[in-house]
Amino acid sequence: MKKTFLSIAIFIIALISSVDSAAQKFAKVDVSPMDGAAYPSNWKESNKLIKIIYSRPQLKGRALDKLAPNDKVWRTGANEAAEITFYKDVTFGDKEVKAGTYTLFTIPTEGDWTIILSKQKNVWVLIFMI
Repeated sequence: MKKTFLSIAIFIIALISSVDSAAQKFAKVDVSPMDGAAYPSNWKESNKLIKIIYSRPQLKGRALDKLAPNDKVWRTGANEAAEITFYKDVTFGDKEVKAGTYTLFTIPTEGDWTIILSKQKNVWVLIFMI
C-alpha cells in the first residue's frame, strides 16, 4: 500500500514539474483573425465558384474613414490584402476576369467603392505597374 502511494506521489510530482519545462510557448493570438467565405456556401459541394480569404479589421474605437480613408487605395481587410479566387471565368462588374487568384483592394468614396483586382499576391500594398 505504501509503495503504491509513494509511486503515485512520485508520478504526480514528476508530472507537475515537467509540464512547465516541456510546454510550448505560443505567440499571442492575432486579434484580426483570418477568415474565409465561399460561394456556394454549402460545404458539402466541391464545385465552388468563388472563395475569399481575408482578415477581419477591427475599428478599436476608430472611425471607418480613419481605417479606410476616402479616395485612397485600401488594402481590403487587415494584415495582408484579401485574396479572391475564381474557379471559373467570371464577369466582375462589366469586366471579363479569368479563373485564378487575385488580391482585393478598394477605394472607398462617399457614394460607391471602387474594387481593384490585382494579380500581385501576398502583398500589403498595391504596386501599380505600367
